[in-house]
Amino acid sequence: MRKNSKHKLIVVIISICLLLTSVILTPTYAAHQKNVLIINSYHYGLSWTDDIDSAITETIKTQFGNDVRIYMEYMDWKEYPTQETLDQFQERIEYKYKDKQIDLVITSDDAALRFVETNRNSIFKDLPIVFCGVSEENFRTLAVNDNLITGVIEKVDIEATLEVAMQVNPTMETLYIVHDQTGSGKAMTDTTIAELYKMAPGIKTEVITDLTIDQIIEKVSKLSRNDSLLMTAYYTDIEGQNINFEDMIEKVSEATPAVVFSLYDFAIGHGAIGGGLLSGRMIGERTGELAVSILKGTNPNNLPLVDRGFIIDAIDYDVASRFGIDTTRLSKDIEIINQPVSIFELYRGLFITIAIIMSLMMIFLVVLSFYLRKMVKLKNELAEKNIEQVQLNEELMASEEELKAQFDALNSLFEELQSSKEKNELILDAIKDTIVDWDIKEQSVSLSENWHELIDLPLTKICSPEFIFDYIHHEDIEQIKPYFSDELPFLSNDFITQVRLKTNEAHFKWFLVKGAVKRDRQGFPTRMISSFTDIDGIKQMEDQIRYAAFHDGLTGLGNKNALEATVQKDVKRGISQYGILLVDIDHFKRINDTMGHRFGDKYIKAVGKILELQLGPNSSIYRISGDEFIIYHRMSNPRELEALGRHLTSVMNRIIQVEYSNFSNSVSVGISNYPQDGDNLDDLITRADLAMYKSKESGRGKVLHYNSTMFEKIIWRVEREEALKHAIANHELYLAFQPQIDCKTKEIIGFEALIRWSNPKLGQITPLEFIPIAEETQLIMPIGKWVIDETLTFINEINKISNKRIHVAVNVSVLQLIQEDFEELLLESLSLKAISPDQFVIEITESVLMQAIDATAAKLERLQAIGLKVALDDFGTGYSSLSYLKNLPIDILKIDKSFVDTLGETSSHDDLIRMIVQMGQELGLHMVAEGVEHQSQLEMLQTFGCNAMQGYYYSKPLSKEDSIKLLQIENKN
Repeated sequence: MRKNSKHKLIVVIISICLLLTSVILTPTYAAHQKNVLIINSYHYGLSWTDDIDSAITETIKTQFGNDVRIYMEYMDWKEYPTQETLDQFQERIEYKYKDKQIDLVITSDDAALRFVETNRNSIFKDLPIVFCGVSEENFRTLAVNDNLITGVIEKVDIEATLEVAMQVNPTMETLYIVHDQTGSGKAMTDTTIAELYKMAPGIKTEVITDLTIDQIIEKVSKLSRNDSLLMTAYYTDIEGQNINFEDMIEKVSEATPAVVFSLYDFAIGHGAIGGGLLSGRMIGERTGELAVSILKGTNPNNLPLVDRGFIIDAIDYDVASRFGIDTTRLSKDIEIINQPVSIFELYRGLFITIAIIMSLMMIFLVVLSFYLRKMVKLKNELAEKNIEQVQLNEELMASEEELKAQFDALNSLFEELQSSKEKNELILDAIKDTIVDWDIKEQSVSLSENWHELIDLPLTKICSPEFIFDYIHHEDIEQIKPYFSDELPFLSNDFITQVRLKTNEAHFKWFLVKGAVKRDRQGFPTRMISSFTDIDGIKQMEDQIRYAAFHDGLTGLGNKNALEATVQKDVKRGISQYGILLVDIDHFKRINDTMGHRFGDKYIKAVGKILELQLGPNSSIYRISGDEFIIYHRMSNPRELEALGRHLTSVMNRIIQVEYSNFSNSVSVGISNYPQDGDNLDDLITRADLAMYKSKESGRGKVLHYNSTMFEKIIWRVEREEALKHAIANHELYLAFQPQIDCKTKEIIGFEALIRWSNPKLGQITPLEFIPIAEETQLIMPIGKWVIDETLTFINEINKISNKRIHVAVNVSVLQLIQEDFEELLLESLSLKAISPDQFVIEITESVLMQAIDATAAKLERLQAIGLKVALDDFGTGYSSLSYLKNLPIDILKIDKSFVDTLGETSSHDDLIRMIVQMGQELGLHMVAEGVEHQSQLEMLQTFGCNAMQGYYYSKPLSKEDSIKLLQIENKN
């Protein structure tokens, strides 16, 4: 008993000592918060700058945590190296930090250090400075007489890069060196030539510099495998065209058969194989360490300049593999990046930890066994000695109390387990999932209770999950079979798939199947648990939307999406020849004007039906717009197309009865065929369209094949493209604003900004005509910025007359979204105009969002986080997958006009729109219907619970002045 007490006393003393030590050794810093200003020469997003900044920030934050605040500023000197930039930057720094106590200034690269030293006696007087990214020569020029400065000297290791290059390419005959016109680029090239001559006089060198970017790409494409290429520094070509270094090295690497080396680590992953790499992150870490020392009180003058510790000899394993380079023959000092690792190496720490734990457990068991034997021996001795009976009784009483405590603990644990079981059962009831629990080791299967509600389970004991195959649709068995059979040991630890399951109701329903596998230490599976989630309702809704996306709502024929899918499928099957016949109803506008649109729609349906009945197995029909149909024909001889076209014009030259009226009309047909007239579907449709218009010009009711003389459309395009270049400068663009109305209150809650173009020569040009031209020619960027600026000005004006928070939506092109500075420029414009973010809505179409979802989703989420709203336009015309909506960064869902137009036609269409509205609202989206033109449409949308609408029923798009008047009238009422 005395020994046990002694052991407990020692443990208590050690614990107190450790506690006191941790208190004593806890670092203490100044009570006030430190402020650090980091000034970067270049712009945010440049890999070099971002690596340095992140490393400096992490190093300082590791020491000081929230006791330091770090401010970031960017000069953007690569893009704007002018005195005006310096003046504006100086004004910004003076304004932003005039009332802040800055404790330390950190500069990255030459321009920032030069700026700080220029303003040393004004803005940065008596402030300690830490620099980085500056050569020793430039430091001596800029700040050698400064007594409050230290930093990290940038020094590239050309010799190390050449050593790596000669190991990687031992048969190298010529080293080509690419650099721009900067002094640093030329200096590094001269050093490289001198070093290579000392190391390997037999290797020739050739400098590539006085060329444009395209000329450089063409030149390096002609190099051989025995050549090597070194990229020193390249940001501007001979004509002054700027380019990111990473983009330049990617272009060169993709074009040349030679191995490309670099002096900087951010070239890794962009096609360069490596070299003696200057690491921006390691420079940032050294800079951060100097900053920490100064913030702790060390005088910068007592800290020597750092000129080493940031070079790594490394190559990219992926690039080496592409060139067939055996990395095992390289020096052990060269680090191999991106090299695949074994399972043991990947989880080495975990394996070691498990081994240590098992060893400790074995030691514990040995010690425990020793003490158990000792206790048994002691108990026997005490039983033989009556003189120690009292002490034995006390120990037995203590043991009894300990057993009671253990019993209480076990009882508490049992209650917790019971509560956990009830909780799990409630969760299963709530999510309505059915569960299969397969104990592989015991060869038994447990099923959740709701399986009995789903299928007729066998009465015998279930030992294997293979019973489920009797209920799975035969087409889905192969994709689920590996997870519910003996193939399981060779698969991954989790899986997800979709299958159809036959239920008690005697029909198949769709289920989402998710599973997880537990394995023993040898990697063999011991247990598999899977869940079956009913997704049949979502699948049916997706099928309906998918049908609407691939079929024309009026005729039920396939639309352009369906045509594209058919062509792609045939091309994959090896179809080498096909033709396009574009059929247009002659004088259809006259039918619409005289008989009305309702009759015109029925006439189109009748024509589509007649055309469809004339087609054989190698032809199919599609309606793409208005009164135009496309016949897609798989052919063996081009003459088949003209024969089919003549047959169609002959058949259509007849009387067609619609309701109680008879009409005699004709069709004009334009033909193009693949591959003679175009190598893609859009070109073929365009050329068939040109031929069809030529047919109409020559008298209608005729068939014409496209030929190269049909240039009218091209001239049309060139005229508009040339005029669009000057549209902003000539004040030809203007905005119209269509009100968005609350369906319940009938009040204006917002506007959609719609761009218009009026040219004095070409007249009024619709957005459908000039927006595609703007996107193809990159003019969408300045036009998009103009639209945003004009919209913000409009918001300012309506804020002056209205107390409501009215928002305005702007359509944004995918080309704008993917620009690196889109987010920055938009936020800057909002700030300059003093506009609240929640009044600005970014409106994008489904196709735009899905084309670049990886590049734009994160950007849209950041804009959402500060209050901007994102609207998804034209829903139902693109992907229309409801399963995507909950994962997309959107706030507003706009139902396309084509859906609204069909309201009241059939109950199935009405039910579809009702389901879209309800599903959108369940996902927390604000639902807006477009193109509302009738009272009946509005009333149905109100019954569906739609939040808002826009369309000619309330107002056509208005000028800015008329929109303001409309708001003033509403305010008075």
